[in-house]
Amino acid sequence: MLRDAPLPGSEMNWLLIGSLSLLGIAMGVLSVLGHDHFGVAGALWFCIAIACALVIARRAPSRPFLHGFAVGVLDGLEHVIAYAGFHATDLADDPDAARGVAQPGERYPRLLILIFSVVIGLSYGLVLGGLAWQARRMLAGRKPGPG
Repeated sequence: MLRDAPLPGSEMNWLLIGSLSLLGIAMGVLSVLGHDHFGVAGALWFCIAIACALVIARRAPSRPFLHGFAVGVLDGLEHVIAYAGFHATDLADDPDAARGVAQPGERYPRLLILIFSVVIGLSYGLVLGGLAWQARRMLAGRKPGPG
């Protein structure tokens, strides 16, 4: 039976990290299906980041930044890897992307996507880690009401 608790000898809650990082795969699939317009994707990533930061702040209070960083890195990597895996589908459905890949400097689009996945994952990890840390500080400062 899986429990939402850290492994013995570890302060990291890997079940929580793995569960929250599945959202990166969902975003990768949405990208392939054509729902990756900046307004839609940006709003979804923002909502995911806020929700993840609040969940992490409540369920992993001892190490919110590390949990947020791990979730962010996995989210970014999974999103881009899922997108790279279905790159041919995306090119068939998106003529603008197909024209961009046809340019001379774009010989290995999947390789470029995978390289950028590291940068995107690290960046998103830093942002999500910072948000989780800040959410934990905000929740720790709240006094419980009469109860």
